[in-house]
Amino acid sequence: MNALGCGLSTLCWIDLSDCKRVSDKGVETLVRGCPQLQGLYLSGCKRLTDKSLEHIGRHSKHLVELNLHSCINVGDLGLAYLSWGCTSLRVLDLSMCLKVSAGVQSVAERCMELRTLNLSSCSKIKDDIIMNLAEKCIHLENLVLNGCRTLSDEAVKEIVRCRGSNLKVLGLGWLTNISDEAVKLIFTFCSLIEHLDLESCNITDGCFIELSGVSPLKILKLNNCHGITNTSIVKIAACCPQLEKLDLSYCDQLTLEIVRGIAFPDGCKLFLNFT
Repeated sequence: MNALGCGLSTLCWIDLSDCKRVSDKGVETLVRGCPQLQGLYLSGCKRLTDKSLEHIGRHSKHLVELNLHSCINVGDLGLAYLSWGCTSLRVLDLSMCLKVSAGVQSVAERCMELRTLNLSSCSKIKDDIIMNLAEKCIHLENLVLNGCRTLSDEAVKEIVRCRGSNLKVLGLGWLTNISDEAVKLIFTFCSLIEHLDLESCNITDGCFIELSGVSPLKILKLNNCHGITNTSIVKIAACCPQLEKLDLSYCDQLTLEIVRGIAFPDGCKLFLNFT
């Protein structure tokens, strides 16, 4: 790491994913020696702490993409350091960063160029944090909240109200507190949505009432949604001509013979497992 940090001052992108021995000191050496970094991938580097984010914030002013997936020892203080220095961030992956909570608001307030944010399985994320994020991040296009189980309709409604016209990707998998009412708003106001993940949500056919015309959806995950019936699938097939992937695994209200007889768009991959 020392040689890398000292010898490649023009380096722009580096992937250190799953390098288990990378430490805070190593990250400091790297970012000091590579001031032009734009992309840094540290997924699975579980030894890293908030000190690493402090070093990144101080020395990586040009950073636009940062992946911290499963960096389980980084938290809110580190995000504050990061947001003060890396104001040009466009892509941030904090999935499985289990200590992260209100620090996301620092990112929302200072990283005004943010387009993509992944908070999957950040169990401390609450409605108020997401509502603030939706208001502040005016360029947000891709938001993944899978497994943030405390989130409710209020968070989803605010996302749609503030950023519905921008959103292309929205992950709400395993958000068991959201209802048909919130999901209906997605189909009504998110006119650019291409990828929607509703895995294991407690939704019914009622959420597809507002699905009409031509939807730009390409990927729709409904696996393990036990309230979905054949009626919804017929409507999805009719209104989503660009659909490339539809996951219906473990939707036990569906009838295999009927689903197989529906005219889906050419090339659409169906995932069916009703056992």
